[in-house]
Amino acid sequence: MKRLIQILFLMLIFQISFGQDIENDTIKIKAFHYVLTGAGISSASYRDMGVSPLVYSGYMPVFSIAHKATKPQYIWDASIEYAFGSYNRNISNKNYSTSANNVFVQMNYLRNITSEPDAVLIWMIGAGLSHNTSVRVSPHYMNSQFVMDNFSSLSINGRVQYDFSLKAKEKKIWFLNCIRPERHYTFGIKLDVPFGTMIHRPGFSYVSHATTNEINEFDDYKWHLLLFTGVRAKLELLRFLENGNAVGISYHFNLFSSKQFLNQYLQMADQSLQLSLLYRFK
Repeated sequence: MKRLIQILFLMLIFQISFGQDIENDTIKIKAFHYVLTGAGISSASYRDMGVSPLVYSGYMPVFSIAHKATKPQYIWDASIEYAFGSYNRNISNKNYSTSANNVFVQMNYLRNITSEPDAVLIWMIGAGLSHNTSVRVSPHYMNSQFVMDNFSSLSINGRVQYDFSLKAKEKKIWFLNCIRPERHYTFGIKLDVPFGTMIHRPGFSYVSHATTNEINEFDDYKWHLLLFTGVRAKLELLRFLENGNAVGISYHFNLFSSKQFLNQYLQMADQSLQLSLLYRFK
């Protein structure tokens, strides 16, 4: 955890050398390609009825990298997010831990549907394709200790965006003239609704495997097609620097549930706060 805090602090310090001077009129267009790197902390929980009815929760570091293309007509991005750590449950003063590795891959395309070119709010709609792999190991469940869930989703995506600027400001403190340059920001809210999800996970329950001595890792896994399994949301604030690069902070929320479809259902939820750097390379 200390190392993660140090990484986040260094990312903020890097902002100072990240913003070198160039012409301001290029920032207003923002028709560029970016490489995004992010890091933060995630609060997550899950319940897997195929293994246990208990709810496990924990905090994990999360890292992400993405390619983002922005133009006035559209936004396109592809990203990979990785979180690792452990889920925990305390029962009668005894802690039960489950190690976890979660990988989330996503591609999105959003089209600007705002009719007025000078509108304060920019409305976008589009679609997305995502895949999530969650690997969990719970030694205390013996022959049900290893679980790997894979689910791929098609989603309908929407975004509302507000671009604003803070004018340059000059203030005199004693004999010093302090000048704050003009700053350009973008605040965005994005919502993804998966309407179709293919999930590959165990088709057995821990009760049916309680009398076996073998761990059949993938023999009893099954494919399922599910509809409307959850929601994903993202709130972000970006500050564009004078060279077209940007720094940002974002809040992410993900919710997944197969309860309405499967007896051995899976429920997962997580929220994270991330700091990010966007480097314009094109």
